[in-house]
Amino acid sequence: MLGLGFLLGLGLLFGWLRSRVDERPGVPKRLAVLPFDNLGDTADAYFADGVTDAVRGKLAGVPGLEVIASASADEYKNTTKPARQIARELGVSYLLIGKIRWQKGVGGASRVEVSPELVEIGNAGAPITRWQQPFDASLTDVFQVQADIAGRVTDALDVALGEGQRKALAEPATRNVAAYDAYLKGQELLKVGVQVQTLRRAVAAFEEAVALDSGFVAAWAQLSLAHSFLYGNGQITVAEAAQARAAAERALALSPDRFEGHLALGVYFSYVEGDNARALEQYTLARLTAPDDAKLLSAAAFSEEGLGQWDAAVAHFRRALTIDPRAIRTAYGLVRALLWLRRYPEALEAFDAKLCGPISQLVLRNR
Repeated sequence: MLGLGFLLGLGLLFGWLRSRVDERPGVPKRLAVLPFDNLGDTADAYFADGVTDAVRGKLAGVPGLEVIASASADEYKNTTKPARQIARELGVSYLLIGKIRWQKGVGGASRVEVSPELVEIGNAGAPITRWQQPFDASLTDVFQVQADIAGRVTDALDVALGEGQRKALAEPATRNVAAYDAYLKGQELLKVGVQVQTLRRAVAAFEEAVALDSGFVAAWAQLSLAHSFLYGNGQITVAEAAQARAAAERALALSPDRFEGHLALGVYFSYVEGDNARALEQYTLARLTAPDDAKLLSAAAFSEEGLGQWDAAVAHFRRALTIDPRAIRTAYGLVRALLWLRRYPEALEAFDAKLCGPISQLVLRNR
C-alpha cells in the first residue's frame, strides 16, 4: 500500500512539474480545449463538438502553442473532474472551456451563442480566468466566431502572431453553412467507431458536404479517410479503393499546401495499397505544415515500423503521446517498436505506464 501511495504521489509531482515547464521562455505553452457544453437540443451535440474541434484545430496550428489532441481532450466531455485534476492529467497549464447553444429560428434564421473561458491553473490557489467573452451571432457568422475565439486566446496567452498566421486563423473551412453542417455530422460519425454501417453514414454526410461546396478541402479529405477505413474494414472493392484515392487527390488539387490531403492520401496508401513507403512520403509532406498533429505523427510512426525504421518510429510515437497522452493505439505502437529494438526496460516502462490497467494508467496520466 505504501508503495502504491508513493508511486501515485510521485506521479502527481511529475504531473505538476510537467505542467509548469511551459512557463519557461521559448517553451511552447500547453493548452487543452475541452468539449464545449451543449446547452441546446441534445440532437445538436455534434454541432457543439464541431465548433470545439474547429477552435482546437486553429489553435493547434499556432507556433508557440502545444494543444492536446481531440482524442485525449474529448475524454473529459461532461466530466465532473475539477479543472486542476484535468490539467494535471493532461500535463497542461491552461484549459479552454465553454458553453454553446444553437438557437434555431423560424424560417431558417438561426443564431449561435458561445461562451468560452480560458482558465490558467497556477501553482496554488483556485484556477484563474485569463479571458472570457460571450459571443452571439447568426449561424452564418459561426466561422468568424471560431476565428475570434482562437485569436483572443492567443492574445491572452501572449503568443505573437504574424500576418500570415492571423490570416490562417480567420480562414473558414467553408462559407457554406449547410455544407459545414453535413461535414460536422460526418465528423461525429467517424468518432463513434469503425463499424461499416456507421462509416457508410459518414461517407454519405461528407458526400453531401462536397456536393454543396465542391471546394471544401477538409470534407474531401475526410471522405477519403472514410472510404479507406471502409476498405480496411473488409469492404475490399475496386470502387471503394478508387473513391478513397480520388477524394484524397481532389483535396490535394484544391490545396496542395494543406496537410489534410497528404494525410488522406497517406492513409490510402497504407490501408488500401499496403505501401508504407509511399504513405510515409505523404505523411512527411503533411508534416511540413502540421508538424505536431498527433494523428499524423502516429500514422507516420506506424509506417516507419512497417519499413523497419524503428528508431524514427519511437521518436514519432513519443512525440505523438505528448500531444495525445491517452492514445492507447499509439502507446501500443511505441511498446512494440521498443521491443523490436530490444530496449526492454523502456518497453516495460511504457507498457506498465500506458497499457497495464487503470492504476498504472493513472500514474502515467499524472506524470
